[in-house]
Amino acid sequence: MSGPGRLSPLGTARERFLRGRERGFEEHNPEPLLPPELLRAAEGFELDDAVLYQAWELTRCAPRLDRRGQRALLLLAVAALVNLRRGSTRLPLSGKPYEELLKTLGAKDTDLRAISALLESAGRGEGPAADLVGAPGDYKPFIVEAGSLYLQRMRHFEDRLVESLGARLASPAESDGARMQAALDEVLAHPPVMGGRRIELSEEQQDAVLTALREPFAVVSGGPGTGKTSIVVSILRALVRLGVAVEKVALAAPTGKAANRMEEAIRKYLAALPEVAGPDAALKVAPPEARTLHRLLGYVPSSDRFRHHANNPLSEQVVIVDEGSMIDLFLMCQLVGAVRPGARLIVLGDAEQLPSVDAGAVLRDLVPADGAHGRSAVRLTHSYRMDPNDPAGRAVYSAASAINAGKPEALLAQVTERAAVAELAYEKVELLPADGAAALEAFLDDWYRRQVRALDGFADIVRRVHTWRGDGQGFDEAARETLDRLFRHYEAARLLCVTRGEARASGAAACNGWMHRTFAEDPAIGLSVPLASASFLPGEPVMMQRNDYGRGLFNGDQGVVLRVAEPGESSHHFRAVFPTREGFRPFALEGLRAQLVHAFAMTVHKSQGSEFDRVALLLPEEEMPLLTREILYTAATRARKSVVLVGSRPVLEIGVARKLERFSGIRERLAVR
Repeated sequence: MSGPGRLSPLGTARERFLRGRERGFEEHNPEPLLPPELLRAAEGFELDDAVLYQAWELTRCAPRLDRRGQRALLLLAVAALVNLRRGSTRLPLSGKPYEELLKTLGAKDTDLRAISALLESAGRGEGPAADLVGAPGDYKPFIVEAGSLYLQRMRHFEDRLVESLGARLASPAESDGARMQAALDEVLAHPPVMGGRRIELSEEQQDAVLTALREPFAVVSGGPGTGKTSIVVSILRALVRLGVAVEKVALAAPTGKAANRMEEAIRKYLAALPEVAGPDAALKVAPPEARTLHRLLGYVPSSDRFRHHANNPLSEQVVIVDEGSMIDLFLMCQLVGAVRPGARLIVLGDAEQLPSVDAGAVLRDLVPADGAHGRSAVRLTHSYRMDPNDPAGRAVYSAASAINAGKPEALLAQVTERAAVAELAYEKVELLPADGAAALEAFLDDWYRRQVRALDGFADIVRRVHTWRGDGQGFDEAARETLDRLFRHYEAARLLCVTRGEARASGAAACNGWMHRTFAEDPAIGLSVPLASASFLPGEPVMMQRNDYGRGLFNGDQGVVLRVAEPGESSHHFRAVFPTREGFRPFALEGLRAQLVHAFAMTVHKSQGSEFDRVALLLPEEEMPLLTREILYTAATRARKSVVLVGSRPVLEIGVARKLERFSGIRERLAVR
């Protein structure tokens, strides 16, 4: 039981753990101890109880360990799981990163020696931890290989991915290079025209297109503004000229938001093509639909399996995937295995961004570390945001480049520091020192007034009842125009946070709570008092936290709560309205409540695949392991025109200087195949 009348799916052991974690477990208890310093460090990594519980249970599986051994194994298990959360699939068992991680978790020199002794004896098949630690090929929780520690599951999926990728990379490239070049030349002869300017491919973009056309597997990595959409559309245009039917091309991305952005960008690009007959005309009429990777691979939630795999591959001849940095090891393994032999797989993304939320930094592993091109990998280096006519975009790009280079002084030289909230212009890149809760609250109040509530007629839209006429008819034209304005308003600006919880005032949940309370009490909006106690109020932005396949809503999808009157009803209800392929559609809050969170603010991880005109990044109150240049770079590159960095200058400098270490065996194991 988990409290009166509630069942816990993990049973009484988890309940005993949760009750004891705050006390660190009593010294006389035979259960493994949870050192207080480990609990404090876990907060710095934003580890939830599930991670600590997993490490604790692993330690309980070695009952012959004495207290010192229990502590050593517990520290090692937590370090392995922290390492996994940070995007690595293995943990080096020596060197500065290893020692720094363990010491951050509270390990002393005696603990490091105890861990070494424990692993050494287990490596010989001896000692009380021998049942938990093994070598490659063993079916044990931990695997030690070449001086690194793997969780057995991660070692298994690395094996599968290396085998699948190795076979694909060993396949011969397309031999008819002249035919590939002729198709590209025809594409280049008819460029799109946007803003009165011909959009022509640079040499490196042409190289990326030819690599994708030629190789059975290709990776294209580039930062913001490097023209990845131009490359995707050029690949599509060349493919149809090479006789590949449009329906035999699949477009996909890890999230619904990223898939929608991919499809919208492609449609906009195709619409800018000159009016010519032939392949382009057919492509403009019916471009391929972009889907989430889970939809493409046929994920079945009831069985937690995919319909498409090596024994039932996808039928498409070409699969093009965007936002590759968001793909974790497991999903990449599933994707590569599901692409049939002889078909092409093309993955695009930014290898410098944060890795996926789950384990793996596969895109970075597949791009040459020295910045050079490989046979199957192209790294784009030139950004077209450096348009002299767009100083705002140029400023954001330059700041992001300084962050990515790990140069705090170069970043600060480009940042305008504001002494007070009132000085903020929300232009280019600004730094607002915010020491203490009062300073942060002053900024949140300014953001609320100047960004959230700034839309003309906002209060009227919030109070209005929008009539839904049912499937097939949707909202009427006036309502659609209003909803379009409201969604474009919310898509223009967003608060981004390093942490997700409520423990810190700068966390996403804490900021959303502040915004929700302010929204409910705002006299300019005029919500009645009873509504202030509702979880979600009309006019508030919301975001899906999990996939809901029955409703066609996916993790990361963003909507707005509104008052909606439906056919045959005399009164209205609060509904979560989401944009779909068929237009705006309302969903009952009762069925979604457990899957929704407010989206005034979101974590940087959740923002991947999105773009906004303006972002504000709330730095944590003190430096912490989560704050790295990758998270700062990803946040800055979400913005087109304005970035406001809110927090301490020293904390910002530490974050820019700290590089997130990702450890994996994929690159080196592919190199020796």
